[in-house]
Amino acid sequence: MGHGAGSPDHQRRWAPRLRIDYPEPGRHALPRRLRDDADPIAAFDDLLAQVIDQWEFTPDTAVADLSGGMDSANVALSLAQLHPGRVATGAMLLTGPYGQQQARRRAELRRAGFAEDYRLAMVDHLPFAPEGPRVRGEQFHPQEGPYAEARNLLLDRYAAAGATVVFTGLGGDEAMKLRTGETAHRPTKPRREPPLRTGHNHEPLYLGGRGRRLLAARYDDAAPIGPTLWSILDAYAALYPHYMRRGLWPINPLAAPQIVRLAESLPALWREGKRLLRGRLTRRGFSHEVAHPPLPENFQHILDLAMRRHGVRLLESLLDGGSRLVADGYLDEAELRRACHCFATTGQRTYEVYRPLILEAGLRSLHRPVRSGSAPADPAAAQPDGT
Repeated sequence: MGHGAGSPDHQRRWAPRLRIDYPEPGRHALPRRLRDDADPIAAFDDLLAQVIDQWEFTPDTAVADLSGGMDSANVALSLAQLHPGRVATGAMLLTGPYGQQQARRRAELRRAGFAEDYRLAMVDHLPFAPEGPRVRGEQFHPQEGPYAEARNLLLDRYAAAGATVVFTGLGGDEAMKLRTGETAHRPTKPRREPPLRTGHNHEPLYLGGRGRRLLAARYDDAAPIGPTLWSILDAYAALYPHYMRRGLWPINPLAAPQIVRLAESLPALWREGKRLLRGRLTRRGFSHEVAHPPLPENFQHILDLAMRRHGVRLLESLLDGGSRLVADGYLDEAELRRACHCFATTGQRTYEVYRPLILEAGLRSLHRPVRSGSAPADPAAAQPDGT
């Protein structure tokens, strides 16, 4: 009679034969010198259309993220060019002056030719709100980002409307980034405030002794670089399950190897400040506000608002109840309490309270038993907002 798969004899017999080999590192391009007649914008326009055409999908069941940012805007415009009036759009809406600018820019972009528009106000679903899913204890991965409350409700709306694929702008930041050597002699904009207080080795001060030791070894035995950067793969791992649980398949054309190779091959001046993406919008006739919005095109003010309203008090309550990460030596309680007081007083250095909070809350959620069934769909999901 043979040994069971889990028996000690079986493990001794097979363990020496197990070997894990990494593939060779992915090949990456270096910037080239352009010919006098080269047209990077036209090349990017053609290549992005070719990349999108690689996927088989029904345009009438596709949604394009259209926050107004450079990345998603360029992907959405290619979809409108390929399938006029058939692809829907969606966005999480900002608030205040940022939201007003976003509304104007989205309205102009949508005139390129889209179907329905699905909108969700982020201020009504702030990160770590008391009634939100993460505070209620639903499981989440700390790397999935601070905006899961709003994003997942928007995905519910897509699914309820019959969508099957969602096109995003994920990968645009990485494709357009400058290499270290390319930024050495370029003036950098002064930061309004440093995001974190750091020690002599540039480690966050809120790390405990065990956390500092792990930080020093974070690159040990790292896998080789792939054709798509590791930060994109991390985002895939954290975000894809939320799409796929709802029957949605996320597609990220700007993370495709062909787009990455083109961007890497371009001189730095075409990637700096996303000149390639902005230049394409300008060539397509969009206004200066669309191509060069004066207000920052990110969700930072939403996170700042959420941490002021909910996050800092939640972190303090977790510390009062006994933080698992503090107990295990990963975080330093005294520094975290100092960071909470500093943020509550000044509203500065949001990430000194956000990052420890999402790590602690995420760890606690993953230790809770998985709930059966899925979250109910948004009751208003089947009612798209036309523009």
